[in-house]
Amino acid sequence: MHIKAIIISTLFIISTLFTACGSGDAPPPTSKENNGPKTASPAPNANDNPLKTEKKPEAPTTNDAPTLTPVWRAYCEALVKKDDAGLKKVHSSETLKTLEKDAKEENKSLAVFLAELDSSIKNPAQCVARNEKIEGEKATAEVKSEGLPNWTPMVFVRENGEWKLTNQSPDLNLK
Repeated sequence: MHIKAIIISTLFIISTLFTACGSGDAPPPTSKENNGPKTASPAPNANDNPLKTEKKPEAPTTNDAPTLTPVWRAYCEALVKKDDAGLKKVHSSETLKTLEKDAKEENKSLAVFLAELDSSIKNPAQCVARNEKIEGEKATAEVKSEGLPNWTPMVFVRENGEWKLTNQSPDLNLK
């Protein structure tokens, strides 16, 4: 599935939920048959709402991602410069295949395609990472930028001895 399609689908689902949810208050009864004594209904319990969301508490910083920060920063720099070679260098081979296929279908270079997807990144210095966890040839780090104002875990893989960015995130479930 195309990355752009996944992002658009996710945004559509979220906006549909917000639009469909309304205030959650039930309309007053309209039946004339209920002439019994009027009693106040119990106050709604916030825990009864099945669609209730809670902001996940922010995890503390355990490290400044010394291994993966340079990869994330290189991605941001290449994106701002619209540098195809730089973007190819920081992405894993599997991710690169998917991105290049999607870019080709839209008749765009990789840099233009990614710059349109991630147009909010203007300053690579604001691209930061933290809390890296390395397990063999796979790693995660929480990343943040103008486009991702909340810490978002991203998956990195080691290829030929170098760490590469993937399009996978445990939170976004992109693959």
